[in-house]
Amino acid sequence: MLQFMRKHARSWIMKVLLGLIIVVFVFYFGSLRWSREAESVAEVDGKYITSADYRRELQNTLDMYRQTFGGNIPDEMMKNLKIKERVLDNIINQAVLVNIAERMNINVSDEEVQRYISAYPAFQRNGVFDERLYQQALKYNRISAEDFEAAQRKGLRITKLERMIREGAKVSDQEAFEAYRIQNERVNLEIFKLPVQNCRKEVRPTEKDLETYLAENAETLRIPEQVQVRYLAFLAEDYAGKVQVSIDEVKSHYERLKEGMARSRGSAPPLAQVRDKIARELRMARAMTVAADEAKKAHDVIYQEENFEEYAKKKGFAVHTTGFFTGGNLPEELRQVKNAAEETFTLKDNDISPVLSGPRGHYVIKLAARKPSYVPGLSEARAQIEEKYTGDRARSLCQKTAQEVLELARKGEDSRPLARAKGMEISETGFFALTAGAVPKVGASKEIYETLLPLSEKSPFADRVFFSDGSFVILKFKGRTGLDPKGFESRKAQLREQLLQMKQNGYFQAWLNEQKELMTKEGKITIKKEAGNL
Repeated sequence: MLQFMRKHARSWIMKVLLGLIIVVFVFYFGSLRWSREAESVAEVDGKYITSADYRRELQNTLDMYRQTFGGNIPDEMMKNLKIKERVLDNIINQAVLVNIAERMNINVSDEEVQRYISAYPAFQRNGVFDERLYQQALKYNRISAEDFEAAQRKGLRITKLERMIREGAKVSDQEAFEAYRIQNERVNLEIFKLPVQNCRKEVRPTEKDLETYLAENAETLRIPEQVQVRYLAFLAEDYAGKVQVSIDEVKSHYERLKEGMARSRGSAPPLAQVRDKIARELRMARAMTVAADEAKKAHDVIYQEENFEEYAKKKGFAVHTTGFFTGGNLPEELRQVKNAAEETFTLKDNDISPVLSGPRGHYVIKLAARKPSYVPGLSEARAQIEEKYTGDRARSLCQKTAQEVLELARKGEDSRPLARAKGMEISETGFFALTAGAVPKVGASKEIYETLLPLSEKSPFADRVFFSDGSFVILKFKGRTGLDPKGFESRKAQLREQLLQMKQNGYFQAWLNEQKELMTKEGKITIKKEAGNL
């Protein structure tokens, strides 16, 4: 073929043929690139992270969580743990590390890959690598040897890079001693508290004060959109008397539950003991189904004929009318109805909702009236505005007073008379461990915790005023327990190792974040789809 092309290179036939090949090449590989770009979730220095990459990593992560917790992962748990966000961030991290490893010419030889794979316990028999086990594992996981080995090579390159960065972290004896001190020392603090409530009596707003406050804080005082609705409730309890449950059904249900009751209680109770309860539960379950059918029937008729009130009157259903409410403060009877807020606030005039369900039954809701969001005038919301003004002003006055006391005390004035003169409450924590996570009588705060570490007799006061549980707080060092030097020497090596691991983790993460930030500024990292939308 190549000989033919060389022989006829200058003929018009060959020029046309080459032209067609070039067109096909451009369109095929161009469309392939466009396809990868279109389905990508992120791009790192010209390389695409596709939706398939993300889904594969997400599935692996979910499998790990299922093995840990058992069963499926609820949507709420996924949201709280930010699993999707973590997965996307992890994929981007891997791509960034591979990119940097390539730029630094960090390579992994075939021998290193082979040694690493040979050391896998899953591929060994009697402590020796078994090729047959290796091939079986690849076949079971539907991955080729080439792809698996490429993935291991990538992982080893990242490991080499990570090791290089982590080597920059060091731990001194002084850092190890500080860790020992934090773990073993007990401190006693003097606490000066000024409750915001104490400062409220000093606040006497004028009309002008309130008007100015309203103008400056209009958006925080804005009343959100409100709606009023009418609804029909199809409750299971209203239909329970119309359904029957036979003794055979009760017995059958009991037999299905028997094994589970035996596992949880040690032994299943006799049928006679739980018969009425089972019958009641079956009746309510069946009544919920009947109520759902009635609700669906009502919804379909009302939707087609737009006769909400007429239908209710004709069928003898009670129409329930709520007061005006916001999306974050539903009426009590609708709070456990699934999607009640979302469906209600998207209704238009005279619209009705789909059939909505709650633990007690099913509901059809109609919009009765709507009040748009607005900022209330002073005359309408005087009490609320005055309350907020007084609270904000009292907080500001208390903070200023506590700050003045702290500054004078740090300059050498006697802190106790100063604090008492300003109405501050004085107490002591008693000796407590810094590892407790919270200061007695004050609470837990990273900011407070970090401030405690350098306190001493020479520098007894924390460098700032803290706000905790409605009060502004000044902390003063009172005393500390002694430390056993021999105890430190016996634990120094262990503490240094623990600290080194922590420091390396932090060092590496800080370096990685810095690299990502730099690449993002240079336009080398582009997030095309948010994890929450994937």
